Amino acid sequence: MNDASALFARYEPSRKTIAVRPDDLTVREADVDDIESLAALTFERSGGDLGRIRENLSREISGSGELHLMLVAETAGRIIGFGRARFFTSSSLTGGRNVPEGWYLMGVIVSSRFRRLGVASELTERRLQWIAERADEAYYFANAMNRPTIDLHEKLGFRELTRDFSFPGVGFTGGKGILFRTELKNMKSVS
Repeated sequence: MNDASALFARYEPSRKTIAVRPDDLTVREADVDDIESLAALTFERSGGDLGRIRENLSREISGSGELHLMLVAETAGRIIGFGRARFFTSSSLTGGRNVPEGWYLMGVIVSSRFRRLGVASELTERRLQWIAERADEAYYFANAMNRPTIDLHEKLGFRELTRDFSFPGVGFTGGKGILFRTELKNMKSVS
């Protein structure tokens, strides 16, 4: 994709319609049976090599556990989005700059047909609840051009930490990155 803005939802801060989550929306941990659906969502958003996408997702799902989480959102028996979280140790951050060890939200992908319905919010809230059972704070970074995700995370308590950082293996297509942090002491699990 040549246009970085195509990676993000359109920014509409003055939009008056109220997002309503699908009545039957469920969120659960991903499993190997979800790989095809997750690969299709990833391909829809970013393109790429489907075989490589499947391999990466397979490796990621099989690595889930105490230091990694992948949640999927479903409606009408169909996966419409997913979000990840991962704990990064100082050794796994080698090559980065100004990035603390800790839990990071690692992105949400929602099918274009289901955006603006609260799916990303639900996936983010659930990941934060899961992290809150393990830590007192969480981090996330975003492309400065991705105003929809920045606004969503600010509503959930994230505050800008720095723009002077680099995260190993991550670039910010067409923009500059921002590192955010939130405290989780008031998060409670609903599961």
